[in-house]
Amino acid sequence: MTSTGNDIVSLQKIDKKRTAQYRFYSKIILPGEHSLLDHLPFQISFEHYVWLLWSVKEAAYKYFKRLTNELLFSPLKFVVEDIHYLQKKTSCENSFFTGRVIFDNLSLFFLSDYSEVRIHTIVHDKNNFDQVHRGISTIQSDAYAMQSAAAKELVQKELEKYFTGKIEIEKSEAGFPEIYIDGKKPGVAVSVSHDGCWIGWVFVLINI
Repeated sequence: MTSTGNDIVSLQKIDKKRTAQYRFYSKIILPGEHSLLDHLPFQISFEHYVWLLWSVKEAAYKYFKRLTNELLFSPLKFVVEDIHYLQKKTSCENSFFTGRVIFDNLSLFFLSDYSEVRIHTIVHDKNNFDQVHRGISTIQSDAYAMQSAAAKELVQKELEKYFTGKIEIEKSEAGFPEIYIDGKKPGVAVSVSHDGCWIGWVFVLINI
């Protein structure tokens, strides 16, 4: 069974002082993950680095939650083994980080789109994201209902490029979204996320 996961973090909402406190970040990152920051050639603040790793772990959790519905999120059980600065086109554009995250001896690869205002991370079971469809957008309100509706609308518009018929996104009993086309499940794994006025999504076409 193919799965996917993503997470978005609004860096404008984080409490930098609290994030820098050991009693807070030690619940998210391991000592070995902390030391990976020293090897990054790109300057990213420690506070942003903590939330970068949070987004990786949250995205990986969503991936495995689809496969094991009873799974509970525990950040320290998801281990970022390596992380690399990928590219930065200009000083005004985003930076990208990639690497590998391990859970229960299973590996996933991640791709994180980073700017000073937000982080969006997607995960995949292969170290190639060419066939993974992803997107980021903003909305005017950070109300949950608005966030959820906007995320679904964006995914539906993208899926219309590949499917005809009535597209619906419903939440499963385990909490992850499922796609229905004319009432039937196609071969699509989808994940949506939102934080503040940011929304993110990713989907993988399984059988196309």
